[in-house]
Amino acid sequence: VSTQSTGNYNWLRLRQSTVGILDAGQKRCFRVTLQGEGVDDHGGPYREVFMDISNELQSDVLPLFIPCPNFEHDVGENREKWVINPARTSRLDLDLYRFVGQLIGMAIRSDITLPIDWASVIWKRLVGCEPSKEDLELIDFRFMKRLKDIVDPPLNEVNENNFDTIYSDLRFTVFNPEVNDHIELIPNGKRLPVIWTNREDYATKTIQYKFQETFKQTEAIREGLSEIIPIDYLTLFTWVELEQVVSGCKDVDIKRLKDNTVYEDVSPSEDHIKFFWRCMENLTSLQRTKFLRFVWARSRLPASTFPMPFKILSPKSDDNQDDRLPTAQTCFFSLSLPRYTSYDITKEKLVYTIENCIDMDNDYRI
Repeated sequence: VSTQSTGNYNWLRLRQSTVGILDAGQKRCFRVTLQGEGVDDHGGPYREVFMDISNELQSDVLPLFIPCPNFEHDVGENREKWVINPARTSRLDLDLYRFVGQLIGMAIRSDITLPIDWASVIWKRLVGCEPSKEDLELIDFRFMKRLKDIVDPPLNEVNENNFDTIYSDLRFTVFNPEVNDHIELIPNGKRLPVIWTNREDYATKTIQYKFQETFKQTEAIREGLSEIIPIDYLTLFTWVELEQVVSGCKDVDIKRLKDNTVYEDVSPSEDHIKFFWRCMENLTSLQRTKFLRFVWARSRLPASTFPMPFKILSPKSDDNQDDRLPTAQTCFFSLSLPRYTSYDITKEKLVYTIENCIDMDNDYRI
């Protein structure tokens, strides 16, 4: 969709979700045409669009989000989390954050999970809760440790008598690497030294600044979300619940997948089916994610109810089973599995398929 066309687009239309007669129950807000690819959108390409946008949001392609400081500094926990880029504050940037919110709303309405790993500070604000300093410590351990050392100095190192000397260069400012300058926390903050008696005030204002530097961006996301889903709806969720609804389960639970599987023209007691499930149990976490993308054009399972069952179908041909590769129909969450004669062959063919087939209908030619 071009930037020009989005300006006059009636986003209220995206509050509606429809199900096509051939869409296998996949709710949608729009239909997708992938240029140069031989696919029809009965749900798979629709889900693929959401996943591709999510992947781009967590990359340097569109730096609206950046890796958290713990990742950059290689310390602490939650190094896989992404945070809002505080430098992205232009009108265009805020419009893009608003679209991110609309994307989340459409995904919720369509029962689609987005593979995004955002820090708790974002999710909390989306449900109307204020983040805490503990949330900040989860993504910026080094920053919070420095503040703790200022407020509650290590014993026998810093005290009331030597604090002013040790921190003689510290002022009521915070360094912003995006602008390569110190930002004043209060008027004339560059001239006001941090001393023993005002150190707690300095820490409080520093934390407040950290939260405020991404407030506009988060509000833009929330505004976009409210255009698709009534904003009061979010108050029914805790931030953890909203994260689960939007992002699903990061680890692919094979038992849940197996319990949600139906078999067409094949029995779960057949040997090649048993080989398949044994192979799935032994795949790595990343390989399980790739498998889910191969068969469903999404990389995570929903947090609760599956919108459709996983189908294992009989092979399309009975000839040369061990030479064939599995095939999938992402629109219908189905896998056509050849009748392999051993576990080793099953694993070889399945792993080769999920490692090499990352595009829809990759052999299509115009």
